[in-house]
Amino acid sequence: MGSGSKARRCRERIPDDWVPVQVPKNLEEMYTRWKDYQGQCVGWCLLCDQPIVSEDDLLPGSSTHNCAAGRALEAEHAQSAHADDAAAQSQEVCCEGNETDDPIS
Repeated sequence: MGSGSKARRCRERIPDDWVPVQVPKNLEEMYTRWKDYQGQCVGWCLLCDQPIVSEDDLLPGSSTHNCAAGRALEAEHAQSAHADDAAAQSQEVCCEGNETDDPIS
């Protein structure tokens, strides 16, 4: 069995409301930079490899660092959520008055 099959099985077991995490290839280096950082910070951004100094460094209403990569991630998430909402609304319209909740019948 190839690694593609194993990866596919793993994806199938992930609940819909979970977010897949991509671990940076240089995670150990990032951890070392964070550990060695002399300034005050509350976390380290795994997207831009920079310190998160305070809550003010996060995008409003999120736990995402306000960096170029973080803004892009939030924009992608918002776009995906908007598409999911539109699909759900379309399904609701399709199924109105349908006793079986089956859009085909």
